[in-house]
Amino acid sequence: MKTMIRTNETVDAKKLVRVLEPVIRKIVREEIARAAARKPGVFYLEPGAPLYQDMEQILREAQSGSVRLLSREEALRDRR
Repeated sequence: MKTMIRTNETVDAKKLVRVLEPVIRKIVREEIARAAARKPGVFYLEPGAPLYQDMEQILREAQSGSVRLLSREEALRDRR
């Protein structure tokens, strides 16, 4: 069992990103899977929807080289 300790310590932004990134990736995968399961064979995002905007931003960042997209194997590694 983990115990939480409250402190008034300042959180390092880089450390926070390192901790949150895997959690956010997992949540996004789960939400996309849930949305796709609602309409098997059809997956459509309305332009302007928050997830659509996020996907556009990820695409722009990938095209500019400022982000590295994970392969399917890397993305699903923690599910094994």
